[in-house]
Amino acid sequence: YSGSARLVLYTISSDLIKQKPLSGHGIGSFPRVWQNEKPSFYKSHPNAILVNTFVAHPHNETLLWLVEGGFIAGCGLLIVLVGLSLAIKRKGRQRGAVYTAMLLPIGLHSQFELPFYTSAVHWMIFMVILFITFNSSHVRRCLILSVNATKFAAYSVYIVFIAGILFFIHTIKSNQDFENYLVQKNQGEQLFKYAMKNIYLYKNAEWLAMQYIFYSGMKNGNRLSIEKFIKWGKVKLYERPDGDLYQNLIDAHDYLGQQEEKREMLSYAIALYPNDRRFEVTAESKKLQSTSNSDQNCNN
Repeated sequence: YSGSARLVLYTISSDLIKQKPLSGHGIGSFPRVWQNEKPSFYKSHPNAILVNTFVAHPHNETLLWLVEGGFIAGCGLLIVLVGLSLAIKRKGRQRGAVYTAMLLPIGLHSQFELPFYTSAVHWMIFMVILFITFNSSHVRRCLILSVNATKFAAYSVYIVFIAGILFFIHTIKSNQDFENYLVQKNQGEQLFKYAMKNIYLYKNAEWLAMQYIFYSGMKNGNRLSIEKFIKWGKVKLYERPDGDLYQNLIDAHDYLGQQEEKREMLSYAIALYPNDRRFEVTAESKKLQSTSNSDQNCNN
């Protein structure tokens, strides 16, 4: 984002923190509450440069935790920071400087971008460096377990290993579902058979599956499919008020001839995305249509 857009991003996030400073708005709530806060901010700052795309992260990890977790989450971050500082101090001046130099680039990057969400490599490297930093000394202890405890530990390792292998196999099959749909264009009753049951990928699969239902319904004139999409979309908007979803719902209401619902959805979309050209064009065409109808009625 540009500097002006980032300033708006941080300002709205700060306003959200002030609304619920103690416990925050809830884990995972940032995309919803930030988008819904845009209209009131735009009213008081009409010349502000707002982000027209869906925002899922404030591009500042500290702000994200404060918006979602408030003062409680902030105390947790502070405890981690203090513990990390003490661990580095115990390393001595020279080694402490080395660990600080390794942690700072990714740590600072997380305050301006979202490396942990776009790169698994950044996350793993940061976790490894943290482990090495906190693991300041090795203490050998002899732990004597009972026979039952030893068996339980052994069985637990086997169970976790087998569960991990099964999960990886299921995830591979889930990725094949996406490849079949996006690359090979295979579309049928078995659409996202595995991905819809995967705990990490089911949301993406659900999104694409409902998009398929919507577009195929529009193409084939299936009103039941479009009604099903509208029912799902209105629930999804609460969790993810995405501009593309608003546009699809507007088109769906228009296709079914539900003009009142279309106007209501369009007004919400313009309030959340005031500079989005798609909604401006839709609103302008609707005005032209209303003017044409009025002129026709006058002539009659």
